[in-house]
Amino acid sequence: MIRYVTFPPLILGRWAVSPFALLVSIGVLVAHLILLGRARRWGIRAAWAGEFSLMAVVAGFTGAVAFKFLYRPELWLATWPFVRSWPGISSFGGLFGGLAGALGCLALRRAGAQERWRYFDALGFAFP
Repeated sequence: MIRYVTFPPLILGRWAVSPFALLVSIGVLVAHLILLGRARRWGIRAAWAGEFSLMAVVAGFTGAVAFKFLYRPELWLATWPFVRSWPGISSFGGLFGGLAGALGCLALRRAGAQERWRYFDALGFAFP
């Protein structure tokens, strides 16, 4: 059996960075770079791919937090104002929020159905 180990936050001056947040940030950055590389190889517009990735990530994190409050409404009052404490995130909210943000980005660009599949294929490869 593997023992559960918790790591203390990394202290950088007045900031305390949790290992989870650091690893998630590195993972998102690497996935973004992979998506851009795949877009270049497949002839997809790199500028659109960058915006597509950014919208998916921002909407994903927003959805992750919003979904947490949706299925645990008691956290809404317990964490007001949000700056004091943070209740965590929901993986399903991140998934649904990211997909909604990505769809919204492509809808704003008026991308065709064939082109949408190419962008989502690149997104699925980079952000598994």
